[in-house]
Amino acid sequence: MTKTAFLGSGTMPPAMVDGLLAQNPAARGNLICFSASGKTAATLGARTGIAAANTLHALLATAA
Repeated sequence: MTKTAFLGSGTMPPAMVDGLLAQNPAARGNLICFSASGKTAATLGARTGIAAANTLHALLATAA
C-alpha cells in the first residue's frame, strides 16, 4: 500500500486528508502528518485518526 505523509499540518493538509478519507475511510492507516510545533499534527491526528509523527525522523521512517 502507498503511504502518504504530510509535512506540515496547517490549512491545506487537513483539507486533503478530509478528501482522501471521504473517498476511502480505510486509507486512514496509510496517512501520517508532522508539524514543527507538533500542535497542528496532534490536532489533525486526533480529529481524523491518522498517525501524527512527533519528529521529522519518525515521519521519514514510515517511508521505508
